Amino acid sequence: MTGDYSYEAHLVFEKTSLQTIICNDIPGASDTDIKRLLEQVEVANVKERIIYEKAFFTSYYYQTEVKRASVPTGYYGSMQALVPCLPDGIGFGLYIDNGMIASFEGYTYGAPWPKDLSRFELVHLVETEDGGNWFPKASWEK
Repeated sequence: MTGDYSYEAHLVFEKTSLQTIICNDIPGASDTDIKRLLEQVEVANVKERIIYEKAFFTSYYYQTEVKRASVPTGYYGSMQALVPCLPDGIGFGLYIDNGMIASFEGYTYGAPWPKDLSRFELVHLVETEDGGNWFPKASWEK
């Protein structure tokens, strides 16, 4: 990334988004599962972090013993970030493998990655009657 992009702001955005998705986007997760996944966020080491023009991808490993969550291995991603400068927002994907957070990614829908992530809201996509999705309005649009 070039220009006035803030790597530190990205890290705050990434961690906040990851924690919110863990708390709100894993069907059937118990309170214990959520607690274990949040603990993993705190001790996870970054194996790889790549920030592309329109996305980021981070994979993790663990140096300390961490309890596994009892959630199915899979890809979770029905939350979006609404960002004032991106009409289509940012999508997310959280991959959990055998009860451990393995990777997390965020992506725009074709627009360049925003330089300013100081203002965003995380929301669930809402399915429409025809099977499509729509974004709820952000608080600054109401």
